[in-house]
Amino acid sequence: MYKRSLFILITILLTGTAVNAQEILKGYTTVEKLSANSRIFPVYVNRYEPVPDVIDSLNSVSDSVRIMVYMGTWCKESKRYIPELVKTLAETRNPAIDPVYIAVGYPREDITGTMQKFSVTKIPTIIVMKNGGEIGRIEEKPLLSIEEDLWNIIARPAHLTSD
Repeated sequence: MYKRSLFILITILLTGTAVNAQEILKGYTTVEKLSANSRIFPVYVNRYEPVPDVIDSLNSVSDSVRIMVYMGTWCKESKRYIPELVKTLAETRNPAIDPVYIAVGYPREDITGTMQKFSVTKIPTIIVMKNGGEIGRIEEKPLLSIEEDLWNIIARPAHLTSD
């Protein structure tokens, strides 16, 4: 009886894991692909409430800003913080802010060949760029919140930005 119960429990666990498994995305991706890849991603996006004053500040950005988002669908920090970034950018709706999402395979497999160029060693890494150069980054988790850290990087005077 014990062996049969153990067999049934293991079968249920393995079947549940297989049904709920998500694909590890690799390469350039979109919010739509991230949402389709995980049932929980859209839930986390919808649940997050960015600070309204910071959204207003991000909407005031007039210079072009590119945001390189290196994330892993296998990474717990990515699962937590990338939906917050997506919600922040969705509420900002500023065409001057251009995010590029790059899914990194496991373990840190970069099919785009850009991780080395930008010295990305941690996942997630959000690199903020102006005029083709990096002005700051958020690695693994924000110091304050995604939107506040993003605003602090973008609003920083040029002489205080990283090279």
